[in-house]
Formats: sequence, structure tokens, C-alpha cells
Amino acid sequence: MSNPLKNLEGSVLIVGGSGFIGKALCNQLTKKGQKFVATSRSPGKIPKSLPQVVLDIFDKKNRVEVLKKFEPKTVVLLAWETKHQDYWDSKLNIKYMESALKFAEESYQFQVSKFIGIGSMSEYGYSPGSCNSARDRVNPQDLYSLTKCHMSNELLSISRIYKADANWVRLFHPFGFGEKNLRLIPSLINNMIDKKEVKILNPNHKLDFTHVTDIACAINLIIRGTFPYITDIGTGNPTSVESIVTLLANHLNYPMQKIKYSRSNKLSERNIYVDPNSYLNMTNWRPAKKLDEYLIDYVDAIVSLKNNSIYNF
Repeated sequence: MSNPLKNLEGSVLIVGGSGFIGKALCNQLTKKGQKFVATSRSPGKIPKSLPQVVLDIFDKKNRVEVLKKFEPKTVVLLAWETKHQDYWDSKLNIKYMESALKFAEESYQFQVSKFIGIGSMSEYGYSPGSCNSARDRVNPQDLYSLTKCHMSNELLSISRIYKADANWVRLFHPFGFGEKNLRLIPSLINNMIDKKEVKILNPNHKLDFTHVTDIACAINLIIRGTFPYITDIGTGNPTSVESIVTLLANHLNYPMQKIKYSRSNKLSERNIYVDPNSYLNMTNWRPAKKLDEYLIDYVDAIVSLKNNSIYNF
């Protein structure tokens, strides 16, 4: 077999390529025939057919070795603290932020021309409604969001010092096959398939559910093109949690009486989505499918894998 790590100078370096977003981005770049290297602290999670290498973002020697070996043109940094629920206030957010900023500076020193950092919708606050990076200020409410905001500000400053390009990408509620089972949609699907009672704490939350493949497509556009420093990635369509629950239940013939809703007060309801007139939504980027089509595909994929006893719970 040919060595997938040969002739990769000037490629895209995906830091965190074994993660949920990282795998989708690897698939997208593969389809487009773009050269890339996927890094991970656990490279066994990446298909062996893809170019991959071990990279611990906390290890300076390791970071420099990877930059020196591959001389990438673009770096996409996806690695961050993601432990379900705990990540909001984990001190690891600070460690990731500090290491990521050092890596950005090291990248520019090795002639990287563009560094792309990944942010979050939560930088805008808990329930800001419509969000547009060209118009709205950030309002972080937790350590995760605060460190993301600080990373965004500092990355821009570093890029200006080196007179190089940088982008900060804010993702709005990614979902899709391969996300952690404790997250909203996979947990709903699994409980409904197993006929377990479903408890919904915030049915009136309205979120901008954006499929991971559409996010990967948008990131690839940013890799290849010229975009504003901050780009929001989301469909622009707020969708209630209750409507997601209803669609999944209907498709799975799940009894509605087993769904237990806790009706929260108006002050605790969340409403956050990308402004339909934001920069990305004014380009040719569009979700490849409608939300209900994605959800049905998602359900059917999990049902199929469960029937074949190869789904990891």
C-alpha cells in the first residue's frame, strides 16, 4: 500500500480529526480531493486509509514536530474540552485555550497561511434570538463560552502580528450520526427505540439544528475562500425541541403518552439561531437536506445498526 503521509506539504492540518466534526470534515475533504492530515491523541479512531498522525495539543514538542514534518498551509483546530455537560465549567477549557493560542503562533512561525478556530453559538449568550457576527456582541455565560471568546480575540491579534489569515467559526447546534449518545437527538432516538420513557425538560427551547455534513461543507468553503474573520454556521431556522420529539416519535411509532414534558417558565426558555441574512447564508452555501429528512435518515441508520447488533450504546 502507498504511504498516505507522503507528499502532504501544503495540506490542511485537522487538529481533532477523530472527533464528531473532525470526521465529517475529513470526509468532506476526501470527497473534494483535497490534501489533509488528520491529527488525534487517539488516531485509531480515524480510518486507517486516511492520512493521520498523533498530536497532543498540550505538548509543545509534539506540536512543533507535526508542523515541521507536514508544513501545512492551513490549520483547522477542532480539539477542545467536550465531555458531556461537564465542559461548560471545566478548567480544561483554560488549558485548551492557552495551548491552542500557542499552537496558532507556532503555526504562523512555520509559514501556515491560515489558522481556523472553532467557536460556539453559546458565545452570544443563553437566549439572544437571531445572531449575526457582523451585528451582535458576545455575551458569554460560562467558562466554555468565555474561553472561546478570548481565543477568538487573541487569535485575531496573533494573525495580525504575523500578517496572516485567520478565521473564527461559530457552530450552531451540530447534530448527526456519530455524535455522543448522551446528546439530545441520539438519546431521544435510543430511548424511543427501546420503548423507554422520554423526559423532556425544555420542550420550548428553539435551536438552530445544523447537520454535521453541512457544517463540514461550510468549513471547507472557509478553508478555500475568503470570508469575514467570524462566520456563523447555522441554517437560520429555529426549531423547537418539542417538534423534534414529535417527529421522531411519529416515525418510530413511539407512544406519545410515554413522553413526559416539564413545562419551563418563559425566562428559562432558550431561543438562539443564525440570522438568515448572515454572511454565510448570503453565499451559495445551503443545507443539503431539510431537517426532517436528516432526522429520518438518522433514525433509520441507528435502527439498522441496532438490528445488526453493531451500535455502540
